[in-house]
Amino acid sequence: MRNFKNFSVIGLFSIFAVIFILNGILAQGSMYQWEIIVMTKGEVFELPEGTNEAPYEEVTVLSEDVEAILSTYEAETIARAIPGFTEEDRNQTSRLGKPVQLADWTKLFVVKLTDSSFVDDAIDELDQVYEDIVFAEPNSLVEVDAEPDDLHSNQWNLKNTGQSGGTPGADIHAVNGWDITTGSSNILIGIVDAGIENNHNDLNPKLVNYDNSAAEDYHA
Repeated sequence: MRNFKNFSVIGLFSIFAVIFILNGILAQGSMYQWEIIVMTKGEVFELPEGTNEAPYEEVTVLSEDVEAILSTYEAETIARAIPGFTEEDRNQTSRLGKPVQLADWTKLFVVKLTDSSFVDDAIDELDQVYEDIVFAEPNSLVEVDAEPDDLHSNQWNLKNTGQSGGTPGADIHAVNGWDITTGSSNILIGIVDAGIENNHNDLNPKLVNYDNSAAEDYHA
C-alpha cells in the first residue's frame, strides 16, 4: 500500500510538472501574437550602442510618423530580427559563381506591443508610411511537419519511387542529372502556356510527336 501511495505521489508530481512545462511553452508561443516584423527603408530605429534589443523608451525613432504610431499602440520593446547580420553579409556568391546581393537584414526589426489586440491596427498604419517602411507584418510561429517539407517527393516525373502508383524508375532521372550539373544562367528557357504552331518554320524541325495531342510532346 505504501508503494502505491509513493507511486501516486510521484505520478501526480510528474503530471503537474508536465502541465507546468507545457503552459510555459504555450505562453511563450502566444507571445508571438504581440509582435510585428518591420522592415525599414533607411535608418529608422537607433538602438542603444552595443545592444540588439531595448525597451521602446530607450530607442531613438528617427521617423516622426513611425514614432507616433508606435507610441499610440504602446510599443514595449524593439529588437533586431537577425542580430548577427552585417552590411558585409549582403555580398554573397551564388552556386553558379555569380555575385549576388542579399536584402539588408540589418533593417529588419521585431517590435513588441503591450497588447496583441493592437497588432492589426498598428500594421495597417505602418504600411502607409511608404517613405520609411518596406513592410510590416505580424510575427508568427511556423511548424515544420516534415523534412524536407516541400513537394519534391511528390514529383514522380523527377524521381519515380512509385509514390503515385506508377512504375519506380519511370522518370527523367533528374536527381542523377543534378549530380552532373544544376544548370547554367547562360541557358535560356521559354515556357509557353497557350501552345505553339506546329508548322512554324523555326519550330517545326525541333518538335517530336507530330500530332494534335499534347501527350508526350517535347522538344528534340
